[in-house]
Amino acid sequence: MPSRAGVLLGLALAAACSAAPERPPPPARPQAAAPSDVPPLSPARYALTEDIGVLFDAAAPGDGAPAPGPQPALHEGIRVRLDGGVVLAAAPASEPLRGFRSIPARLGGGFVLWSEGRVYRASDFLGALAPIADVGAPGGARPYLGAILLRSDRGLLEVDPTSLALRRFGAAGVVDAVAVDARRAARLDLFGRASVTLDGGATWIDVLEAHGLATTLLQEGGGEVALLGPSGSPALRVTADGLVRATPAPPRDGPSPSLHLPPARDPLPGASSSRGLAPEALALAAAAGALLPGGRLLVARDGGLAVLAAATAQPIADAEIEGLDPRYARCQPFRAGEDVLLACAHDAAHVLRLETTLSAPRLEATFPPRGRDPDPLATSRGAFLGDDRGRLAFAGRCGSAPPGRHDFQESPDGAASPDGARSPWPPALSGEPPSETARRPRGEPAEDRAARVCVRTGGGRWVERRIEGEDAARLYRWIAGERGTVTALVLEAPPAAGDRARPPEGVRVIRVRERDPALAGGVFPALADPASPRLVDTDFWEDDDGAVRGWLHLPDATSPADGASPDRAAPPDVDPPAARLLSTRRGGRIAGLRIDARGGITVYALPPAVAHVVAGGRFALAATGDDPPAYFESTDGGRSWRPVEGPPARQIEPPLAESAPFACSPIGCAMGDHGLVRLGWGGPPPPPRSAPPPYAPAASRAPRTAPPPLVACRLDDDPPSPPPPAVSLWTAVSSPLGALRDGVFTASVLPPFAGTAAPRRVSLRDRSLAMATGEAVPVLLAPGAKAPADLLLLVDANEPHGRRALRVPAGAAPPALLPFDHAGAIAAAAELPGGGLLAFDAGKRSLLLATRQATLAVAGLAPVSDVAGARLTLGRRLDAPGFALVGYAVASGEVVAAPLDVARGEVGPAEPLGFLASLAEIGAGGCGGARPSHRFIAELPVTLRLSSRSGAPLLDEDAPAAALLAGGRGALCVEAIEIRAAARGAQDLGAVFGPGGAAALRGGARLRCELLSNRP
Repeated sequence: MPSRAGVLLGLALAAACSAAPERPPPPARPQAAAPSDVPPLSPARYALTEDIGVLFDAAAPGDGAPAPGPQPALHEGIRVRLDGGVVLAAAPASEPLRGFRSIPARLGGGFVLWSEGRVYRASDFLGALAPIADVGAPGGARPYLGAILLRSDRGLLEVDPTSLALRRFGAAGVVDAVAVDARRAARLDLFGRASVTLDGGATWIDVLEAHGLATTLLQEGGGEVALLGPSGSPALRVTADGLVRATPAPPRDGPSPSLHLPPARDPLPGASSSRGLAPEALALAAAAGALLPGGRLLVARDGGLAVLAAATAQPIADAEIEGLDPRYARCQPFRAGEDVLLACAHDAAHVLRLETTLSAPRLEATFPPRGRDPDPLATSRGAFLGDDRGRLAFAGRCGSAPPGRHDFQESPDGAASPDGARSPWPPALSGEPPSETARRPRGEPAEDRAARVCVRTGGGRWVERRIEGEDAARLYRWIAGERGTVTALVLEAPPAAGDRARPPEGVRVIRVRERDPALAGGVFPALADPASPRLVDTDFWEDDDGAVRGWLHLPDATSPADGASPDRAAPPDVDPPAARLLSTRRGGRIAGLRIDARGGITVYALPPAVAHVVAGGRFALAATGDDPPAYFESTDGGRSWRPVEGPPARQIEPPLAESAPFACSPIGCAMGDHGLVRLGWGGPPPPPRSAPPPYAPAASRAPRTAPPPLVACRLDDDPPSPPPPAVSLWTAVSSPLGALRDGVFTASVLPPFAGTAAPRRVSLRDRSLAMATGEAVPVLLAPGAKAPADLLLLVDANEPHGRRALRVPAGAAPPALLPFDHAGAIAAAAELPGGGLLAFDAGKRSLLLATRQATLAVAGLAPVSDVAGARLTLGRRLDAPGFALVGYAVASGEVVAAPLDVARGEVGPAEPLGFLASLAEIGAGGCGGARPSHRFIAELPVTLRLSSRSGAPLLDEDAPAAALLAGGRGALCVEAIEIRAAARGAQDLGAVFGPGGAAALRGGARLRCELLSNRP
């Protein structure tokens, strides 16, 4: 006969169950000794599974696989060192950390770590943190030629690795850069143009010019830097051999790839990874697994079994159960002395015993489904009851002996299965066909008010016990004892002594008063939910002295009634008093309980301030409601508690899904939805609590974000009444633009950047217009025009025309209607010679050509990830005919421009236009003699300070503005501004600066405005 000691084995339908007689026989006397306690797993440690969010080193190999050995990681903002998901050590910080990366030895080694608003350096990952600067690095850190780069919301910054001095990156418009070593590096600008150096920065190769590649992302790994093209795949690599091609070169016919519309989105930077973590099955093993000899954990999954190593939490074996119908494959492993069982629940239930292989367990016992059982008190499916000493029972009748395939429903509707088999087991493995005599009748209808339980006595034998009458009606649960005995725990109002019937042989009845004052408002837990992965309920057990031990749900300290949960329905033939005392709550305050043979109750005290408990069998983990919480463990059913070290983060949190594991066992505890698992029990006590590290000033001052420009205005006239509505730059998308009646569209349009100009009345007859809603887009005019810009109204039209564009030119020129069938948000447009328009969709990064015949997407800019929030718009050249794409970032203040060759479809190298912090009025201050090279419109926040003629303050608020800017050669100048001042009924304001400048509220009142460079 094969050995059973810790072996996990195979499924053949053989006779292995004792009979289910009509009346209880004398207690069985098996030869096997009573099962002994299973030593719990030790020592305790915590593990992070693949369900959890963990950040690993951004400098890991390019394939994303973890390096061998312990790995640094961030979990919930806390530094941890992991080995296959097992937490080896953790280190707190004064604030949650958001990312980290290791630094090569040539730059000083160690790590750079960052929080929401600070960057640190550490020589050891778990060591002291030295603050570099008070700035975040949401885009991460990069090693560069001789510095460490930070991709911050204030632009790309350089850190000197020796002094930790901070400065802005030197090249204009660069949003990312990374070096392989001290000589080979790549950098990428806002417009998708990359350059590579192979000589430490002495010379640079323009990748677009030399190889025809627009770059969307720089990806480091494996000692190389990959340049990803618009397709999302590496196209070029910077290696020891120089700049080499990773894929065949794209054809050069047609527009340059720098403006091809990308077929794939930019990969998300900094995404969390599950590499190097424990498998998800570890949480299930901790809640409902079996601890086997040799430090192995057995866990069931759908249709199969897995074995994990207790020391490493990693899988070491996996097998499908051969021939097992999926309807009968929902099982939980259970250790019963030297036997390893599978308790399986479905419409009925059965038990398998593992003997020789993982894939072929032997059928040991079956239990009839409720629909085929005449017993009105038969419990619902999955009602297994056990303890961590290996005692096991099923709250219902025993099945036939020997068990066989006739005990299983052939299909959900009773018909044959689709493949013609009439059994969940293959014929080759089903054993001999059972005889008719083996199909024992289910018996005569049960006596009224009887409850049954089937108890395992050891050696694969099962015996049926029962109680009747009032005790059966008020039965709470069965508790398996030694050698097939059982205890019935009954909840009752205290009856007279003469009313108590003598319990049957092998059955002990303990009656507990329904409202015993010792319960102190506590509520007994309901049996394990059938939807829960814990099919064997271990919440109550028989102690060595014969007392019943278990757990009690206590009321919350703030809500005494919280513990009660009446949502568990009682069986229809059972009186309801017992059901009122059952709780389905998971978590909260749970205390240990002792009930002696006479029903006397003792509730053990929880440690002070405990607010959360997860329990199972004799094992429990508790946490206080403090921040951070203190943790305690109990291995004796809550009789005593011992302070223990808590996890690196998170609380004990009951999962929302009933199917998620949340319980303890000799293996450990599954602590909630967040994928945190405690493995084992015991271990060192928690370290003494210490004060958080003191605040330390940063080594360098971070570049400051420039305050919004201050526009100060004084009224020349009294404030007028609000004007009638007019279409302007501030008209929102899908807003009314005017009126449409009998095919005639009329609107009042306010020209942009015109100072005191009055709204212009526009009228146009066109039957293609469908409605008078749309949006307004500014159009930059050629240098020398009477006005710098006019408006384009994008109006919805009837099919098949699509959208139409109504050009409202400055002056008295008649409006022009163009087709404009494009779905997108247009940032700006510019006038082309001959009356056409060039438009830029900033969201899609695409260029459009609008003529009197059609509007076409002519090119697209490759997507580039930029954490500084730079915005792109269309600009005009002032020093030469042509256009440019302009990028500006309010946080960093940097403004750059890249020349745009529309005919070739190419974007040139970026050049600086200035900084928003140095804005000045055109013709004054730093812009007095400026000769700017570019003009564009930027959306900026400003501070508007408005006063009356007498100087009395009327308004002081931050407001959005659209500024007409001219920049180049170190100066950035404001030519005109439109301010949206909507608070407290204030009116929009327009101002033109420079010689002949003027300003007015849109109600008509004139005023004088100036841009103050120094805020008082």
